[in-house]
Amino acid sequence: MFRSLAGCVDYVFAVAGSTWLTQTFWETEDDIANAESSALYQEVVGEILAAGILGDEQTTEVLEVTAYAPPQG
Repeated sequence: MFRSLAGCVDYVFAVAGSTWLTQTFWETEDDIANAESSALYQEVVGEILAAGILGDEQTTEVLEVTAYAPPQG
């Protein structure tokens, strides 16, 4: 889903015990806002929430990337 959204550079999914992390990388903050308001994103998030696999506490942080080396290949 993320790769189909404009401005998505890359993403990482990680888990440690009951903690899940989705880290995404975007060209601009506008791309983040557009993605979050897109029908596709809303549909996928809605399905995840309905499945009950996320806990009660969910947080979002926007950070500026100061260095990035894309995967080779």
